[in-house]
Amino acid sequence: MYAGVIILDGNRARFSVPDWKTALALKVLRARLRDLLIRSFRLPGRLPTAQQEKWLDTWQRIFSQNFGDRER
Repeated sequence: MYAGVIILDGNRARFSVPDWKTALALKVLRARLRDLLIRSFRLPGRLPTAQQEKWLDTWQRIFSQNFGDRER
């Protein structure tokens, strides 16, 4: 069921999301990044796979955007 809120670390941080699609996208992105971090800690000398590189690139593109200064 969609509640409109994403909760991190047991109520440490709460984020409101506009729709269920955004919530699902954030959930998938979080799971993929967790897998990437687990692999990097368990196998520190290995490089990430091509698929993991794509997820990392997606995460970096999303969180490097500056939402405060929009040009119209």
